[in-house]
Amino acid sequence: MPGCPNRLSFLNNMNDIVESIACNHLQAFRYYTESVRSPGGFLSYPCPNYHMFEAGSCFPCPADGCPPMGHFSEEMGRISARAQTLYLHTGDDPGHFSSYRYKITVVVRGHGKVSAQIFISWFGDEISSDERQVLTGTFTPGKSYSAFIDSEIQLDDISCVDFRWTPPPLQSNILRSQLGAGRIDFQAGEDGSIPDIEEPLFDVAALISVLKKACCRNVVQLTCNWHTAICELHCLIKRKSKNIGVQEPLLLYITNFDDRPENYRSWKATIKTTVRTLGAPPMQELHLLIRWLGPWSSNCVKRLKTVHIYEPVKGLRLAWERLEQTYGGSEVVERALFK
Repeated sequence: MPGCPNRLSFLNNMNDIVESIACNHLQAFRYYTESVRSPGGFLSYPCPNYHMFEAGSCFPCPADGCPPMGHFSEEMGRISARAQTLYLHTGDDPGHFSSYRYKITVVVRGHGKVSAQIFISWFGDEISSDERQVLTGTFTPGKSYSAFIDSEIQLDDISCVDFRWTPPPLQSNILRSQLGAGRIDFQAGEDGSIPDIEEPLFDVAALISVLKKACCRNVVQLTCNWHTAICELHCLIKRKSKNIGVQEPLLLYITNFDDRPENYRSWKATIKTTVRTLGAPPMQELHLLIRWLGPWSSNCVKRLKTVHIYEPVKGLRLAWERLEQTYGGSEVVERALFK
């Protein structure tokens, strides 16, 4: 069950044996508690079998809705003496066991058929995702391709989508094929609605090209998730100004924090200035921190963000407090300088 350890994990750690055996049952009260906070995150889809559910044959919910699992299950008008078969996915993160099902449809553009893996990530004022691989196969320009995802939060305010593709494993793009997306839609399982996206698509390669021209050969050093970080900044800039060229230089001043106290204050000043100029909301600022912090500090902020996923203001405040305690204190900096 999602969120439970592997049943064989106790072979390496005997303390996990009880958790491994009992977790499936212990999860029940956790799911129930989460269902009170997020009733829409436990919708159960009527479907003859799990294979059809996975394939999307029972998506979206029928006209009279999907019954929710948990606290609000009896408020749904579908209760009857007739046996029903219902399916749902649950999240595996203790911070949010809820799961919202979406159908992603990509309309492909390009020249000729291309074998590829397609990745997307999405952003909004209060949401930001890691990159996900959603499709793989051979794609023909002009056709649409769909896949299903499960999100721990509702995706109702997406303003930017990052599209990226790579050749399949063990293959290379010798023919220099090009692939893009003319449109990407997110259809909600709850009611079948497809929200409008303000800035529907962002071509990462295009901005990278701009950056290379602006920086000549001194291309900015970015994290392993550089494409996601740039897209995130792009979305913020687009909301601040219709002309990306106006604030494009902001991208050139951001560097990764190296988890060294003596460099923390200068890094913090740069990030604070950038966030203030772009007008980033709390959730967006949290994700920017995660992208531009060092390995240890990034994991620390990521854990705080997970715990306070529904309280981004509090999560952001605690993140900065933790960073200050760890890297910003005068004594900490002095010890680092005179090691």
